[in-house]
Amino acid sequence: MLASAHSDAADRFGFWARAADVALLIGGFLITLLAFGVGPAALDKLLPWLGALVFMMGLVELLLRPADLAARHRVASNSYVEVKIRAKQLAETAVSQDELAALTLAYTEIPKLSIGIGSRMFAKSKQAHLQKVALSRLLDRFPFASLFVVAICLRFRQTRRFIRMAQKKRGSRPT
Repeated sequence: MLASAHSDAADRFGFWARAADVALLIGGFLITLLAFGVGPAALDKLLPWLGALVFMMGLVELLLRPADLAARHRVASNSYVEVKIRAKQLAETAVSQDELAALTLAYTEIPKLSIGIGSRMFAKSKQAHLQKVALSRLLDRFPFASLFVVAICLRFRQTRRFIRMAQKKRGSRPT
């Protein structure tokens, strides 16, 4: 689950890093055009505001460093995947205590060497991981089904089960 959570975080921060880079590039290009008088004269009043906006975006990117966060989450994701692969390989063979201790040590060292998943991101990351697992199991059974339709059906089925469970619990409680 942690590999999936870090992978999702890396993708999200990577998207914001690319979006910020593109926005800064376009903003800088527009400022350059306006500074050299290319375009209607009415846009000259836009130049200071656009300059301030590009400066603020650059400052936010400099302080938050989404590309750095994406890279750190990617390293954490890859580390968890490596440990998971080694654990599966060891599960297929006879495991010595030294190999088990080395694997346990590798797993416990990952959080010390990488970035963590914040408490606000944890619940969403866990939900996304469990959804991926459930969707993957359904796709194993129905490989030619539309991914969109399978996801929608799964969402409705799980929501219906949750509502029924909540109604049963409410009905069994004394009021």
